[in-house]
Amino acid sequence: MGFIFGGEEKKMNDKLSTKRKPIPLPIKIVFFIILGLIILGVIVSQSFIYVSPIKGRVVDAETGKPMQGVNVRAGRVTGYLDPAGGSFRTFKIFATKTDANGEFILPRTIKPKIPIIENYQGVNTLFYEHDYACQYIERRAWRDGGKTKYYEIALKRIDDDRKFNENLETIRGWLFYKLPSRANRDNDYEFMATDFKIFFEKYPNSHFTEENLRKLALFCEIEKRDYKSALKINEEFVNKYPYSPVVNNAKEDIQRLKKNTSRTYGGGKTEQSLGTVLKWGNGERGQVATFNNISTGY
Repeated sequence: MGFIFGGEEKKMNDKLSTKRKPIPLPIKIVFFIILGLIILGVIVSQSFIYVSPIKGRVVDAETGKPMQGVNVRAGRVTGYLDPAGGSFRTFKIFATKTDANGEFILPRTIKPKIPIIENYQGVNTLFYEHDYACQYIERRAWRDGGKTKYYEIALKRIDDDRKFNENLETIRGWLFYKLPSRANRDNDYEFMATDFKIFFEKYPNSHFTEENLRKLALFCEIEKRDYKSALKINEEFVNKYPYSPVVNNAKEDIQRLKKNTSRTYGGGKTEQSLGTVLKWGNGERGQVATFNNISTGY
């Protein structure tokens, strides 16, 4: 028995005394290269936003038929952590129209981001066309599990002046506040100008006509710098609405426009970026969206 135990003890001592063979240098190099690539991949994946394409179709809500030429405006949105608690920013804006089948597609997007502080929130999207109530979707990711999802949007026709006026204001707010695009300014201004014209033609006796005529004059003067058109519209306003609560403001503008002088506020400071419009009924001035190249037809 002693011999057996002695032999086992000897074997154990031999195993403990045996030194491990060193790992060859090429294997070490390959290992660290692979590890570095994995770490780099994680850093890169956390430093970029990858967004799938957005696809869909726009149809008439009543007939179900596809609508060609509908305007689609979309803006990708990110969220930021900041001392104020967080904010949202639009980092990419796309503009397109639906094709003959009523379909649209917005391309995929890749954007660098600040890891941890910045994250993708989704996309703000506006669908709009003349005589139809626009539809908008705020901060929606438009995808399930990273896969592109196909959406169908149904637009309803507008049937009264109140809805038309509200729709006009909604589209203006989206195009010039939430999703402003320098690349599409001329198209946006032309769309809004046409919408004004359609409103005046369809609802000449609406109580919103007075308000919109005054707004149109201010847009032509302040944003387009088209003093001739602004003068003509203001003169029409004074003749048509002599008892308006803001008729005196229009008269003042007429006198100034005849001298071809710029509008100033607050100690002579010229308003450059935002137009001004009267808050209806109390004569106070507020701010509205920018219309630099509006085409009025006057």
